[in-house]
Amino acid sequence: MAAARATETKPNRAERIAIATALRAVAPLADADLVPALAEARVRSIARGADLLRGGERATHAFIVLDGVLDDLGLNPSPSTPGSVAPAAPPDRD
Repeated sequence: MAAARATETKPNRAERIAIATALRAVAPLADADLVPALAEARVRSIARGADLLRGGERATHAFIVLDGVLDDLGLNPSPSTPGSVAPAAPPDRD
């Protein structure tokens, strides 16, 4: 399926709160630190089954899923797929 090319809109208040919450889940950010990210944030809806990115396409943006589920990121292609490589196992941590 083709990559999603939907209209992007600026986030509304509830979406800005959800984005700020998601960003703070990965890093302790102060409100002032969030201002630039929220100013550039855009909301995009994609159809069920549509691709966010195509295989081999370089991501130029970060994505936060506000509603729904991305169930196939293409990060773990099947080892039986021609030309694919299974991801390396993470190192053991003691």
